[in-house]
Amino acid sequence: MMDGVLGPPMQQVATDMRLWLRDRAKEILARLYQLLEVVATRATNDIDILMPGYTHLQVRTAREATSDCLTGSCAHPPASA
Repeated sequence: MMDGVLGPPMQQVATDMRLWLRDRAKEILARLYQLLEVVATRATNDIDILMPGYTHLQVRTAREATSDCLTGSCAHPPASA
C-alpha cells in the first residue's frame, strides 16, 4: 500500500475511507442476499405461471416464469424487433 508514502493526516483519511467502503460493501451484500431470498420465494410461490419466451429475438416455447427468474433472465426483457 501507499501508507508509508502518505503523511499521518492522509493515512487517517485513507483508513477512514477503507472502513467506510467496507461497511457500505457489507450493506450492499446484505441487501443483495435479501433480494435473492425474495426472488427465490417468488419463484417457489409462482411456479405454475407460464410466460412467453424469447431466444435470439425469436418466440420460443412458453415456459415457467420462475425458470427464467432463477437463471437471471427475468432481469433482461426481450429487445423489440
